[in-house]
Amino acid sequence: MDLKEKTDNLRELLRETEVKDALDFLSEFKTDEEKKEASRVLGEVGAALCYATPFKSLAEVLLWKAVTLDDKNARHFFNLGVLYTSPEKVREDEKNTKLSIRCYKKAVKLNPEYPEAYYNLSLVYFFCGRPKEAYENFKRAKELAPEDPRILRFQEYLKGPPIIDVEDNDKPRNTRNKR
Repeated sequence: MDLKEKTDNLRELLRETEVKDALDFLSEFKTDEEKKEASRVLGEVGAALCYATPFKSLAEVLLWKAVTLDDKNARHFFNLGVLYTSPEKVREDEKNTKLSIRCYKKAVKLNPEYPEAYYNLSLVYFFCGRPKEAYENFKRAKELAPEDPRILRFQEYLKGPPIIDVEDNDKPRNTRNKR
């Protein structure tokens, strides 16, 4: 069976939600190239399921399995970060926020040119009350993608009633409690 047939079979098993069979079928992927391709398929499906509330646990399993097959794929770690910052996961266990930070940091370590990961990391830090880290990551995201609409919207939000104020020396200052 060639690589295309294997990945098509894997996709079909996942589409039919035959997850155990799909995970068992992974043993058919022998070479590094095949494992990388299986990892990509698992990552794609896991990423899509991150946004479907009833399937978040399945998304988590698929994404971590994708990481075991290819731990150099920044997108897998980014998607795990997305998963762990979902409202359901944060309510489930506050440790998920710390896990999301680790996943986003791993994504930017693997791909230092990943503006979405820096942006999401800045949001997590912002909402955790860590303005210095939020600012540093937001600044990097803006450098990498100055026209990204999400970055521009967040920048406009920050210009509203000041929550993070940047002084002349380019250091963030938390003004949250000074209103």
